Amino acid sequence: MKTNLCKLLFCALVALCSVTKVAAQDVIILNDGTKINAKIIEMGENSIKYQPGGDRSNRVISISRTLVAKVKMEEGSGSDILAKDNMTNNYYFNDHKNIIKFGFISFLADGISLSYERALSPSAAYEVTLRYQGIGFYERDLNYTNGFSIAGAYRANFSSSSRKAARSAHILADSYVKPELFFAQNWYDSRLKLQATSHLGFLLNFGREWVFDNRFSVDLYAGLGFHIQSAPYSVYDDGGAVGGDLFYNDKVALGIGIRVGYVFSTTPQAVKK
Repeated sequence: MKTNLCKLLFCALVALCSVTKVAAQDVIILNDGTKINAKIIEMGENSIKYQPGGDRSNRVISISRTLVAKVKMEEGSGSDILAKDNMTNNYYFNDHKNIIKFGFISFLADGISLSYERALSPSAAYEVTLRYQGIGFYERDLNYTNGFSIAGAYRANFSSSSRKAARSAHILADSYVKPELFFAQNWYDSRLKLQATSHLGFLLNFGREWVFDNRFSVDLYAGLGFHIQSAPYSVYDDGGAVGGDLFYNDKVALGIGIRVGYVFSTTPQAVKK
């Protein structure tokens, strides 16, 4: 009797350990709610490789990431898919992180602007903008302005990585604040003389960017700041403009515009577990 009781307790202990081991395994949750107990081997850009839980054959199965809704990592494994450090890799792995943007309303002010933006993380990006004024769409009067500008900006998004992941937002889609430094060169032609002035300025932009189908974007923004110039304005000049979306008069600088963009990817990187 005592021997049978010991055997029963031993079997119960083994069963409990087995259940605990299974419960501590990684879990892959598919889009239809199916749960797969597994040991994650590799999390790639397009697929997840795993060994089925309880399978002693050591076979490795690959499943498309498009079928996977969520992955829960083994407790205590040191890798948490919800951790901040892993958020970019695991939730934004297929988001294109580069945008070439054109100023949509720049032509209305006889200018053109071209921007390149790249995501640094779900909460930050940088942007470089080139502008040119005087593309010749309108007949010029006696006093007209030509010019160009180069600008660099750092964009800080309002939403956190986890909040964006929870609503399945694109890595570059968000409301933001964007400090911008710019250098501009203008030529004021009065038909009597040509005067050039240089401008160094700062803008604090606020805006919102939307990304559609991981391919196209719309960026709406407005900014206010200041600038300094190399020489006083001529008697013929009442202000300046560059690219149709950057304006300045006296010491005040104003930026406003709508940019439409093409979203693209560079060389893909493997997603780290």
